[in-house]
Amino acid sequence: MADKLTAKQREEFQHAFDMFKEDNGNIPNEKLHATLKSLMPDMDDKELTQMINYVDLDDNGEIDNGEFLSMMAVHLGLDENEEATAFKYLDNEMEGMVCFDDLKHVLENMADKLAEEDMINVLNELECDGSGKVSFKWFRKVFCF
Repeated sequence: MADKLTAKQREEFQHAFDMFKEDNGNIPNEKLHATLKSLMPDMDDKELTQMINYVDLDDNGEIDNGEFLSMMAVHLGLDENEEATAFKYLDNEMEGMVCFDDLKHVLENMADKLAEEDMINVLNELECDGSGKVSFKWFRKVFCF
C-alpha cells in the first residue's frame, strides 16, 4: 500500500512518524490515536480506531513505520487491502467487530464455492470466544493465510 505514495508524501509522512515514535521505533496505538485526533478533530473516533486497527498487522498494539505509511496511503484513498474492504462491508457499527451470524450467512451463501467441511471448519475457528462477534484481527487470521 505504501508504495502508492509519492516520494514527497513518503518523506513528509516519515518526518511525522519520526516526530512521534518511541525509543523502540514504533508509535503505540493509543498515542497515534490521540495525535491523529488532535490533527483531525472532525474524524469520528470509531473510524480512527478502526483505521489504526486495520494497519496494525502484527497485532502488537503499536504501529511501525511500514504500517504507518500504509495507513496514510489508505487515508489518502490510494489503496486498501482486500480483507479490510470485505470486513468493512460487514462491520455495520464501525466498531472493528462483525456479528458471527452475519459471517455465517455469507459463508452459507458461498456453498457452491466452499466445501461444506471447509465452511464448518472456518465457522468453528471464527466462534472461538463465544461472544458472537469477530474482530478484524481474528477475521484476518482466519481468512488470510
